[in-house]
Amino acid sequence: MLPDPLRQEIIALVREQVVPAIGCTEPVCVALAAARAAEQLPTRPPHRVQVRLSANILKNAMGVGIPGTDMVGLPIAIALGVLIGRSANGLEVLRDVTPDDVTAGKAYIAERRIDITLAQDISEKLYVDVTATDRDGHEGGRTAQRRWCRPPSCSRRAHNDRRLSTARHGATRRTGRHRSPPQPAHGL
Repeated sequence: MLPDPLRQEIIALVREQVVPAIGCTEPVCVALAAARAAEQLPTRPPHRVQVRLSANILKNAMGVGIPGTDMVGLPIAIALGVLIGRSANGLEVLRDVTPDDVTAGKAYIAERRIDITLAQDISEKLYVDVTATDRDGHEGGRTAQRRWCRPPSCSRRAHNDRRLSTARHGATRRTGRHRSPPQPAHGL
């Protein structure tokens, strides 16, 4: 058995470092950025969603099942993020998904409103850039500080200490970026 001070220190560390998440963190991170971008528009859902991702995010998110759906991958995560996601829920952004939402998400995907591309001009391993645009040209983007969408072991302080961009109008482009520093090789 561990001495009580060490046990209490470990418990405090776990409480500080672990945040709840629903689903694999890569597609959920993208859904969270998409939800925030969509929330910045005057109307929802966006007419178009442009998503630029690092190779690691893209690779790790494309074949992962999305909870509450019968689907895998980024398109449904992004569609649900912009349709019903609430960024205030953090990495539980998709917790309120219903079967009707999944049907609407599939229709949104079928309308080809989502553009997912590999970000070529970045060096970060974990990078998400989402821009949502409505029919009138209003844009919403997600700007995040480092460690915003790190895996559930991320610091709650870093998760809560994020900067949100504001909606922009007309031709001015505002995008969201997520960057994360290298992860430590060891856990607890």
